[in-house]
Amino acid sequence: SHLETYYHAITECDCDVVIGGYTKIEQSHTVSCMPKQNGIFGSEIWENICRDSSLYGYLWNKLFRLDLIRAHNLHLCETMYSQEDLDFCLSIFGVAERVALISCDSYQYFYIPGKRLPPFWDFIANQLKMLRIGKTRTELSNEVLSCVHKRILSLIYTGLYYAAERPDYDEVVEKIAQVDGLTQLLQNIPAKGEHGLVARNFVQGKYERIRWYFIIRNRIRDVVRAIRKTQS
Repeated sequence: SHLETYYHAITECDCDVVIGGYTKIEQSHTVSCMPKQNGIFGSEIWENICRDSSLYGYLWNKLFRLDLIRAHNLHLCETMYSQEDLDFCLSIFGVAERVALISCDSYQYFYIPGKRLPPFWDFIANQLKMLRIGKTRTELSNEVLSCVHKRILSLIYTGLYYAAERPDYDEVVEKIAQVDGLTQLLQNIPAKGEHGLVARNFVQGKYERIRWYFIIRNRIRDVVRAIRKTQS
């Protein structure tokens, strides 16, 4: 069974954490999501976590040693609206010595797209936590650092884009700006292209400029679409 597979893995491998895969079910579409590698990992697991945290951020495809959780007084963050599971997992990975990746997709994840607007500040906070802990456990490659930096820039861009024409835009800006360590990071990483433009203005506190940038950008987009529609 599903639980037996995880139990045998954590006892036979003498690991702190076991991570498996899952079956993602979205309407009539089914996909098997599995770890790209199997085996026992130490601190090098952080290269995988930072490169793509999707498999590592859920609770239901993992088994943890209870004494490890108790020893470090780890618990879910009750103040996070979303991604509290990734926050919890990052804390455990930060103290785990042995992590096992196994091929097991017996857990079924029924995915409902667009059921809520995500709190981008929680997403960004987890990416920064990922970098902070990962750097203490191993020397992250430039490729992986760049990958996380790009995700953070994309989250800032997307969060402000969706909030630009909403009445709570100022609130969203404030919550993103309050993410611990974000301003310092943005001041020290290269930011290119449209995402970089938004990030630079954000660091400089030019929030209204960003908002009007997105509003005007969307108006131009709507005009272009209307023209194309009349020409088709």
